[in-house]
Amino acid sequence: MKRTLHLPKSFASYALTKAGRSKAPRTSKKTGRNHTRSSPRPDSSVTSLEKALDILCSFNEERGDLSTTKLSEILGYNRTTVYRLLCVLEQRGMVSKNPETKAYSLGLKIRELAALDLWYGELRHKAMPFLKQLRDITGETAGLYVLSTHYEIICVERAESLSDLRRAAHVGSVLPFGGATSKVLLLSFLEKGEPELQQIYDSLPVQNRIVDYPSLLRELRQLQKEGYCFSGGKVLPGTIGLSTPIRRQGSIIAALTVSGPSNRFDREAVRKFAPLIVDTARQLSERLGPASP
Repeated sequence: MKRTLHLPKSFASYALTKAGRSKAPRTSKKTGRNHTRSSPRPDSSVTSLEKALDILCSFNEERGDLSTTKLSEILGYNRTTVYRLLCVLEQRGMVSKNPETKAYSLGLKIRELAALDLWYGELRHKAMPFLKQLRDITGETAGLYVLSTHYEIICVERAESLSDLRRAAHVGSVLPFGGATSKVLLLSFLEKGEPELQQIYDSLPVQNRIVDYPSLLRELRQLQKEGYCFSGGKVLPGTIGLSTPIRRQGSIIAALTVSGPSNRFDREAVRKFAPLIVDTARQLSERLGPASP
């Protein structure tokens, strides 16, 4: 699923530009009517962001390498401004500079972000048949979740229950911390070593520390042994969820969670469907294969 990365030029301008103060009414000499003109006065930091994005958008298949002077000509920006922004982008890995030609090209960070987008696209595409199968068999919502760099649990794909009463899940929504899904994702750190898990736990916001560290460690050890865990409505009242790891090359990359209202998806249903959900996660993990993003 290879595709060229294109950043739409100045796409931030519509969302980020702030309107400035309006000028006093002006009388037209031809019509004699008063006109009020609004003069945009964008914040300086927003203007810099727009210009930096314009620089990134200047690169394409025909213009893979661009000098400071060429970028200044293309965009109509002051050469000093372009150079200053390129230095910041280079520090962030967004562009790289050829030490011989002094020309710039898109950097590794841009390629990493593009690869990440392709990887999650592939993950969602391959997961959907499994999610729908679980939804149809259990009658409940099946979702795929990942942990963001800010330790937020993000839904990246889901097959929502067809029942009127269901656990709603939307792609991009953030799941409260502390339930079964968060424990599955935290297990990935324990498998890298207990010191790393301790470091992650200490960096969590206080409200996300649902249990103390020794209790969390015991629960993760139990999860590691059984292959799944479930939450009994403490985080989302009236909802029970069962979660199990999705792995790639042995490492946990996501959590597969089936959840529903506790009056229907109760503990008996959890015990009934647990083997199926764990096996489905195993099949999906095998389907993902060893290829790197």
